Amino acid sequence: GYESVRMDRPVAIFFIVFHFAACICLLGIVHAILLDEFMLAMQEERTRMRDDDFDRNYMSLEKLGSPLDPLLARLAHFHSSTDLSNKIRELFQLIDANGSG
Repeated sequence: GYESVRMDRPVAIFFIVFHFAACICLLGIVHAILLDEFMLAMQEERTRMRDDDFDRNYMSLEKLGSPLDPLLARLAHFHSSTDLSNKIRELFQLIDANGSG
């Protein structure tokens, strides 16, 4: 039986102390890993929110447009430098209705 097994007190104390020390060390490691992952997730979330804000602001500015957009779209489609010069000359002629320059 079990009555014949004798437990040494120093051995029992060693295993109990070893168990608590190992738990404390592992708990510190687990906390460090969880904290690191939490900080990484927070940084990614901030970056995502900043990107979303930028995209939202940029898209709203794009939707507003300007009165010059049709003009710029016409000037943007040229085939050569001569073609661009002709388009700019035509534009100035349209704007300068009285011919004063």
